[in-house]
Amino acid sequence: VAAAEQTVGGKASRAEYELHKGQWVFDIEVVKDRKVMDVKVDPTSGKVIAAVEDKADHDDGEDKDD
Repeated sequence: VAAAEQTVGGKASRAEYELHKGQWVFDIEVVKDRKVMDVKVDPTSGKVIAAVEDKADHDDGEDKDD
C-alpha cells in the first residue's frame, strides 16, 4: 500500500490480492484529488508494476452526486 501511495501521491482506498494475467499481485486503488488510480504491486518485491487511471470509478456524467 505504501509503494502505491508514494507512486501516485495519494491515499489508498481499497486493496486486493488477485490474479492478474497469470500473476498474483496487490491491486490497490489510490485516490488523488479527483482521480482514481489503479496500481498493481508485485507481492514479492514490493515494486509497482503498473499505475493507470481507473476510468470506471469516475463520474459518469449522469449522476451529479458521484
